[in-house]
Formats: sequence, C-alpha cells, structure tokens
Amino acid sequence: MAISKGPKSTPRSSASRWFDGRGGKFPVTMHAEWKVVIGRDGIIDQTYIPTAHTPRGTRRGKIISGLFRIDQVREVASAGGGQALWRFEDGTLTFPRTFKDGAYRNTITFARGPRGLTILRMRGLQ
Repeated sequence: MAISKGPKSTPRSSASRWFDGRGGKFPVTMHAEWKVVIGRDGIIDQTYIPTAHTPRGTRRGKIISGLFRIDQVREVASAGGGQALWRFEDGTLTFPRTFKDGAYRNTITFARGPRGLTILRMRGLQ
C-alpha cells in the first residue's frame, strides 16, 4: 500500500506495572501517545508523549520527537541511545527500537476506508 499524502495518526498504548520504590510497592500505569505523520518521500515525523499515573498523581514525561525515513535505520539519543526505524508493509507500520540493554517493537495496523487510512490496532512494548 503506497502512502503519498501524509496521513496523520495518534495511536495510544498503555501498560500497568507494579514498582518497588522507597515507600513499598505501588501500581503505575503508563500511557504513551504516538503522533505519526507520514509525509512525501517516505519521511515520518514522529512524536512520543509518555504519561505515568501513580497513587501520587499523574506525571507527563519528556516529549520525544524526530524525523525518520521509511526503511532506514537511524541512531537515536533518547533513553540512553540505540537504533530505530519505521517500516510500512501490508498495511502495518512497525517501529523496532534498540537500547543499550534490550529492545521493543510497536506496530500500528491500518485499514483503507472512504476517508483514507484509519488505525485498526496498536500493539506496543513487544
């Protein structure tokens, strides 16, 4: 599926975890909002906005953004550095990201409808 006009998407993902801190164990729910604009010539403008919800309140993390070219690995400096790339294939946009210790992959599945591309599903932190 070719994309030529710069569709925009704002998928969200969330994960719940228990953290062991100074005050004992407490629940934390992380929400991540991804703003993705697919532009001409395979350029992706991506913004990642993390938010943590804890018993002490809600805290928004540092906003991370950058430009990528589809299918080109790029060095990234956030979260200690690593490599990342965006790939679009068979209606799915995939974002694998490595870190100094570990990696993850987000996938966003699209469907083409009368109003353009719509998000069917987002899977993150795989």
